[in-house]
Amino acid sequence: TGAACAAGSHSGSHVLREMRLDKSVLQGAIRFSLGSETTREEIDQVLELLPGLVEKLRKTAARPS
Repeated sequence: TGAACAAGSHSGSHVLREMRLDKSVLQGAIRFSLGSETTREEIDQVLELLPGLVEKLRKTAARPS
């Protein structure tokens, strides 16, 4: 719900808030950090796994409490 350095914060990223994004976007944002050592294979793996993870989270979030 926020930057790693702001663990426990529920207000979302200050950068995204400054962009005046909708609250639902703030709460659903995922940030990926890439570095000079990030490989194409690692990016491909994320792109392969992410859709299934998002679908699983959506189903979990849609369940009544």
